[in-house]
Amino acid sequence: MRAAPIVLVFIALMIYFSYPAFALGNSSSYDEASICLNSSFKILDDMHEKNLSTKRINEILDTAQQIFNAQKIMIEAGKNKTGDFSGVLLRCDEIVKLHTDAINALDQYIALKRFANEALTSDINMSEVNTVFYEIELEMQNERYDEALVLIDKGYSKISEIKASHTTLNLFYDATKNSVGRFFQRNWKPIAVFLSLIFLLFLAYRMQISKWLVKRKIKKLELRKDTLRNLIMEAQKEYFGLGKISEGIYHVRTVKFAELIRDIERQIPLLKEDLARMEKKK
Repeated sequence: MRAAPIVLVFIALMIYFSYPAFALGNSSSYDEASICLNSSFKILDDMHEKNLSTKRINEILDTAQQIFNAQKIMIEAGKNKTGDFSGVLLRCDEIVKLHTDAINALDQYIALKRFANEALTSDINMSEVNTVFYEIELEMQNERYDEALVLIDKGYSKISEIKASHTTLNLFYDATKNSVGRFFQRNWKPIAVFLSLIFLLFLAYRMQISKWLVKRKIKKLELRKDTLRNLIMEAQKEYFGLGKISEGIYHVRTVKFAELIRDIERQIPLLKEDLARMEKKK
């Protein structure tokens, strides 16, 4: 008879001391927080592998880890049965969004550099383009990815302008700039006649010139579209063939590149319509 109370006391003590572990094992919020923290550390590793800045992610992850540890201590001390891990989950979502924005900006920057390599020849001065590249890299280093995307669009415009201005006339000017003054002093009359003829020819052929400019713009857009398609194929190869990127990164890349291709495909028909109208006026 006396053994029964002792057994009951022993069982009660077992339940009391094992309760925190039981609460942890049965808390879905705890499990979700653990999973999201592990995913966040993997995101951090991916950012390191791609040489992307991790300052903000480290700060957010430190805060999430502190909240997680504090809630875990409360559960183990028996002060809370399940804990409140909503703060951890919220910060995990912030990390996922920051990672997505970073990968999107990085992929578009890679596409811009490839477009520059394909559109510009080695004899073109790249100082202005390199300045834009530096500004983009600085914004990405400071984790201002929206500003980086704005500069990437600026980069496409700058590259197109440089390519358009790189003409035979510019090369001639660079080669003869030291003797231009003397040349004009000696030949100003023939030059005046020549410029007058050029002006008259421009008036006569301005429609042909306009058509040439439109065709040139269409060609540039098609070149950019081919570049983006090649990047989609590379992403598919890295995901399906080599397994080098995750499904999330693959989805972000392909969706964004597809959006850019659709935007180009909307512009090309409009330019072709303009070209067709010019043909009718001929």
